[in-house]
Amino acid sequence: MKRIILVTDNQKLRDFCAVAIEAQLNAKIEVKRPGDDYFGDPSLANEIFAIISDLNIFSDENGIHLYETNNEFFKIPFFLILDGSFEAEDSSYQEFFKVHRYNNSLSIADISKELLPTLIKVIKKMELDSHFKLNFEEHKGVKLYRVRASFFLNALVADGDVFVKLKNGKFIKLIKAGDEIHTETISNIINKGQKYLYQDGQSFEKFVGQKLATLKKGFSAQGLNDSQKMKLQLATIKEVQGAVRMMGISELTIDMTDDVVNSVEDVIKGKRGLQNLVKSMLKFKSTFFTRSSILNYLLGGLASKIGWDTKSSLKKLIFASVFCDYAFSDEEEELACILKIEEGMDLSSYQRKVIEKHPEIAAHHLEKTQSLLLDETIIIRQHHEKPDGSGFPKGLNAKNIPPMSCAFILCYDFVQILVESCSNVNEIDCERIFEQLGDDYRIGNFEKPYYALRKALNL
Repeated sequence: MKRIILVTDNQKLRDFCAVAIEAQLNAKIEVKRPGDDYFGDPSLANEIFAIISDLNIFSDENGIHLYETNNEFFKIPFFLILDGSFEAEDSSYQEFFKVHRYNNSLSIADISKELLPTLIKVIKKMELDSHFKLNFEEHKGVKLYRVRASFFLNALVADGDVFVKLKNGKFIKLIKAGDEIHTETISNIINKGQKYLYQDGQSFEKFVGQKLATLKKGFSAQGLNDSQKMKLQLATIKEVQGAVRMMGISELTIDMTDDVVNSVEDVIKGKRGLQNLVKSMLKFKSTFFTRSSILNYLLGGLASKIGWDTKSSLKKLIFASVFCDYAFSDEEEELACILKIEEGMDLSSYQRKVIEKHPEIAAHHLEKTQSLLLDETIIIRQHHEKPDGSGFPKGLNAKNIPPMSCAFILCYDFVQILVESCSNVNEIDCERIFEQLGDDYRIGNFEKPYYALRKALNL
């Protein structure tokens, strides 16, 4: 049970929190008076979910002490209750929100309506954000990124120290900053079953930027054939997803995804049907990066047949394709292949939760950038809905799923069945896949995308 520290002399605020919060959030309210020992045993501070207080943290001595102690040692989300007489300097008040992204303020007059919903909203955000904390480790006070060991293959020089983590949890330095990275060294590490290496954030971000910049140059090369373009798209999707998963959206990753959009458009331009392109892509090792690439072609072909052949429409669909499953880690690839959670599936509670939450996790993180529009995140949130209402997370159906999301879901499910059922790339049976999808995929808002995809596949 999470602890919530309430610091106030206001009896009405105490009573409200005890009734409205403790019961509904399954949390224990610990009431403190101004000047008390607010946090207790520091080793148990991680059990404290939030601090709620109506103390003036900018002028009241006790309020300042509470606020500064939390900022320095604990960094627990702070919910500041403001009364009518509260006046804060703009800079101080704005700094309150910068110190901790989950900090909130509410008027004392609004707590009955706003406090509980705000707490629930923060809980949801923290739950979604926590999924990506698995990428970080602390070593001697330095935050290290957990990086796929294969990421360092073919790299030339280490921008920062590269560490390997032993089974006992200790880190040892594998490569010193500035030293040459030998492919043989990395290959040996991988062959011994070591999937990940570790590097400090600043060095890794620089390294990723250089790697993406090298890929970006490839898109401007002249005379590339379709196969070379496909390989470049595949490599870019893989590296962009990895970079975004660990470091968030950047201008470079957005720019790189734009390059993928342009490249896909260029490859499918003038093609009478997409089956040969799909066959070519299936020859690559099957990963969810491969699936994403095939999905891009199907979406591009469908869009051209349904009248969505503008660059903005294609961009929305392909951005959703690149990022919809990026919440899954490398070792969770098999989870990304599950279209629907069925009874009796051999899934742990964690695996089930990741599957159910991954559309929301991806959309939540992508919404933090202004480079993506609302449509992309809507598609991502809905990409596991089903025409019969049996999907997740909301159980929408063919009547209330928007047409663009329907097109995406149709192509996404088509690709999953294609990859799972295709043992010979020369024997693709698209009609059989449509049969497996069933009649539900040609009703309601799925109808037009269904026939557009058939047309794109020359059926």
